[in-house]
Amino acid sequence: MSEFKEIAANEYAELIYIYLKPADDLSDSDYDRWDVLIAEIDKVEGESNDNFLEAQKQFAAQYGFSLGD
Repeated sequence: MSEFKEIAANEYAELIYIYLKPADDLSDSDYDRWDVLIAEIDKVEGESNDNFLEAQKQFAAQYGFSLGD
């Protein structure tokens, strides 16, 4: 959960800052930074989701029930 909070406070905040810039003020570095931020968000959220799913599976196995698809 802390990973999601950190991403929201940092990467998403920076994305919003770039998004709110007037189109005429956007530079190539803004577009490049946008791509970097999106890649980092995808990476961290993907890893966090995988970890959460694994914890769910372990919990289900420990308490004798199955998870649906």
